[in-house]
Amino acid sequence: MDSMALSALGSSNLPVRQKSYFARLIDGLGMSSERVTSMTGAMRKHLESTGTAARQLAETGATGVALAAVDVYKANGLDIKGKYPIDGGIALLGMGGSVFLAGHEVAPTLRSVGTAAVTVLAFRKAHAYFTRNHVEAGGTPTGTLSSPAQPPAAGAGQSPAASFGDDGSNAVLAKLAAEL
Repeated sequence: MDSMALSALGSSNLPVRQKSYFARLIDGLGMSSERVTSMTGAMRKHLESTGTAARQLAETGATGVALAAVDVYKANGLDIKGKYPIDGGIALLGMGGSVFLAGHEVAPTLRSVGTAAVTVLAFRKAHAYFTRNHVEAGGTPTGTLSSPAQPPAAGAGQSPAASFGDDGSNAVLAKLAAEL
């Protein structure tokens, strides 16, 4: 019960005996009306938190899908001219925008987008670093991103290496794709 319901019960036209029944029921459960009201406040906080989490999951998921599409369909993947990371730029814009627009309703969305983009950037750069070190040590990369799922269709006009944007940061993947 929330405080409005308790207030409505108190000011309702119910006979006193029925009102006291509800009061005894609440007291019998060991809960005062203040405690019931505070539980409702706690439930409200949980519901708000759940809504916020769902919104953040949707925003960061959409950011990840958009960055994956750019990586697959853009010639140099997520890097402009093989040097400037698009995901890094989006991270800066998202985080900077959330600070600049603090208090505005769009700030949490910008923060979520910036966080997702920096996560993708960190993953890409760390993956390239660990893959390079592993190959230099004589190992063979494993994992879901270590080799292409399928080379481009015949006649697509590009080699498997070109589909990975052979710009230095993806050299190991391009080398593996060329060997297929």
